[in-house]
Amino acid sequence: MSVPAFWDEAKQYVDLISNLLAEAGEVGQIPADVAKKGVKGELLNFMMYLSASDGTISTDEAAFITYVLGMSNVSVHQAVSHIASTIRENNIYSKEYETKVPTSLQLAVTVDNLMIDAGAAIDSSITQLLLQAYEKIGMHIIQSDNNVDANEVKDFKIYMKTMQDYADANYKGILSTNSNANSSNATGFVKQ
Repeated sequence: MSVPAFWDEAKQYVDLISNLLAEAGEVGQIPADVAKKGVKGELLNFMMYLSASDGTISTDEAAFITYVLGMSNVSVHQAVSHIASTIRENNIYSKEYETKVPTSLQLAVTVDNLMIDAGAAIDSSITQLLLQAYEKIGMHIIQSDNNVDANEVKDFKIYMKTMQDYADANYKGILSTNSNANSSNATGFVKQ
């Protein structure tokens, strides 16, 4: 399957961050497979949230999500239907969701803070990498259907602010501030 280069970049971010958090989870005695599934689930929810922002889950967005998460056994049309029902059933496109800090970010901050407290030199914090991964994946999902809607950008910025505010309030190190946070029947999403 030939895909745009940015799809591969997003997939690499998903793989990188899920592997890093699997290793970090071991500090908290979280099995690696549980940590990987957890972060991938949170990234899936994030992508579904942004996919719903323009009111429609497009087949391009569904194809992006299935590719990035390695769900090659799911057809695009099945994915559109599944994504739409999951968003509705789990209230993902909501004000409640956009203010909830991902558990993976909480874990990353905790592990980084433990390392800082122990005096370890941190070149690239897990927290910073996770924020960058969410930013890249978010920018890519809203561009995946070649139609960037103003509401998608607004919702992207809202969620990134939720994450950045949590990191700023809880991370003991210094974070880089170079953030840009800037056809289907699955329609009708209105934030609850």
